[in-house]
Amino acid sequence: MKNNGLFSTLFIESLKQEIQLDDAAKSRMATLAQTWQSRNTESLSSLWDTFLKQALGYLEFVPPAKSDIPGVYPLYEDWGFSDSIAVLYLIEPGADIDDTSVGRFFPAKLIAQLRKRKLNWGILTDGSHWRLYSTKSSRPFEDYVRVTK
Repeated sequence: MKNNGLFSTLFIESLKQEIQLDDAAKSRMATLAQTWQSRNTESLSSLWDTFLKQALGYLEFVPPAKSDIPGVYPLYEDWGFSDSIAVLYLIEPGADIDDTSVGRFFPAKLIAQLRKRKLNWGILTDGSHWRLYSTKSSRPFEDYVRVTK
């Protein structure tokens, strides 16, 4: 994990020291690594179907089958799909996640979706790079935690 202003650096460092994978988590990571190797990046929906749904399931989110808005996936905590608890914003694989040009500032698109749905947390990813954002941050477009390999 790499903190970019969202949390206290001391908090992130203490988390990194405490995290230990049990056998089930190690098995899931191995499965995800294999799934990552066979992912289909021809479209956002194919990347969703071949990798991201499974990865989010392992994180104990309940992902929808498809997106109503291209690249925007509400995430749920139960199979009733009644209340979303977060949003995943998927960008094209290989796109510059830090692009700030008009129409391509992806953090702003994610934050807009979160505010529209009255949610606090969201994930921005291209499948390879993952960032956690919060609408509660004093700088919601700039502050995030990046999950790295």
